[in-house]
Amino acid sequence: MNASVVITTKNRWEELLKGVESAMGQRGLLEVIVIDDGSTDGTAEELQKQFSVFSFQSQEEKLATSDSRLATAPEALSLDSGRSTLDPQTAAKPLLRLIRYEESRGLIVRRNEGARVAEGDVIFSLDDDAVFSSPFVVEQTLQDFSHPRIGAVAIPYIEPHKANKEMQRAPTREDVWITASYIGTAHAVRRDVFLALRGYREHLVHQGEEGDFCLRMLAAEQKEKAESGNAEKLKTDLTTEDTESTEGEAGLTMDDADIHGFQKNQQGGAQGTCAGAPAALEPATSHSPLATLLEAAVPGFFVRLGNSDPIIHNESPKRDYSRMDFYGRRNDVLFHWQNTPMPDLLWQLPKTIAGGLVCAAKVGRWRKMLEGIGAGFLAIAGGVKRLPIPNNYSEIYHQLKKSGPVRMNK
Repeated sequence: MNASVVITTKNRWEELLKGVESAMGQRGLLEVIVIDDGSTDGTAEELQKQFSVFSFQSQEEKLATSDSRLATAPEALSLDSGRSTLDPQTAAKPLLRLIRYEESRGLIVRRNEGARVAEGDVIFSLDDDAVFSSPFVVEQTLQDFSHPRIGAVAIPYIEPHKANKEMQRAPTREDVWITASYIGTAHAVRRDVFLALRGYREHLVHQGEEGDFCLRMLAAEQKEKAESGNAEKLKTDLTTEDTESTEGEAGLTMDDADIHGFQKNQQGGAQGTCAGAPAALEPATSHSPLATLLEAAVPGFFVRLGNSDPIIHNESPKRDYSRMDFYGRRNDVLFHWQNTPMPDLLWQLPKTIAGGLVCAAKVGRWRKMLEGIGAGFLAIAGGVKRLPIPNNYSEIYHQLKKSGPVRMNK
């Protein structure tokens, strides 16, 4: 299995350099991709001063490289363009690729683009104000993809500026523990699953994309093609907007060819600004009804709690809380509008709005949060479509959030 680290950044070059340095020291890593989302502080120049950049791309200039795909504009890269022949086990250091944009389009759009151009089978997403605590995080996390139905791993992390408590660690190393979602700065996801589900919904812009994706991943159906022996690889365009998609209520589909291909690789070896760190819940037992229900009834892919050394998330002082307040509350509304089936929507949506108002009262930042709630309904009026997840899968997702991690039966 190959791995890529994708870091999206804007105007934080001091923090970024620390994160890139920690990523470049990872064992078993194929490449580090830095996407500069319209920085005006000289981020690209500072990065090139400190590191040897293998490939630099911008809207104004494209440098020719030995790999013709890297000399192409990011929007033109094909999803089935193949994999690099570089062996990460023998490479002294991973390759560093820089993609720079003059226009800022936000974290979600750039993370999708990073997944599209990545070479690795597994994508590690790292915030520009985070670092790997040891050279072994990538190598250890790849071992957690030990089953073909694990679509993502929630990597352990610590936030020194908050509770300084380790989060997202599996209660026991010997077992597979399933959780509902992951935090954006500390996770790894299978690239084939991510692309097949069209990645994150780009109209969310900022905040809440992880829970939305994990719910869709849980309900994703794996269907065989007619020619099961020689099934055509699923190709998906990441630029397709969800408002134009044709997904039905039965869920999204994954081609079995993608699943079997990943199995062969294995043989060798919506949160707002009030939430803070996820609550530390007591894990359910392997004999709980939810564990049995997950294995028997869920068609898609799970998020596994990780066992690796932690990621250190040093929250930047440059964080824009007004932006987080606005999109956090807006996307709470859109999460239920798009995913929650009837009749649950009739009570889940008012409950979410009430929670947003409590959050606003708690932190004393009313204006942007109220604007965000209103913007959610304006987006609905503007045509954001409902693509509800079937009721049983939606209920399982919410039960999993309430119960804490569930140990899977062997």
